Amino acid sequence: MAAQLPGAVQILRPSGLSPYFAQVTPLPPNSFVAWDSADSGARVLLQIVDAESRAIAQAEQLRRIFSLTAAETKVAVLVGCGFSVPETARMLALSPNTVKTHTARLLSKTGVRSQAAFARLMASVPTRPGRS
Repeated sequence: MAAQLPGAVQILRPSGLSPYFAQVTPLPPNSFVAWDSADSGARVLLQIVDAESRAIAQAEQLRRIFSLTAAETKVAVLVGCGFSVPETARMLALSPNTVKTHTARLLSKTGVRSQAAFARLMASVPTRPGRS
């Protein structure tokens, strides 16, 4: 999955669980004023996605509530984590049009109007006690 996203790496876990997916995005200089007092060096945004994370549990809850398909649920996990359509397409080895179709169905079934609204909805879904 990560090998299909430029600049991304998989971080294998000794436990044998699904690997972490990590992507580094360079930030422009002076992107955060508070950092100016600390140094003027390079800055990056590091995104780490845990395939065993809360997002999967939340997407599964939405799958049950809104009768999402398995494919829509996979897209829901990544959209809920804030990934764009092209990023989601590369990560799932799908065409961007297929991801757009699944995303449109997600929005329709859940009654939200944007990917950002869907991400907020997903973040608000509680998971079982004992899971983060």
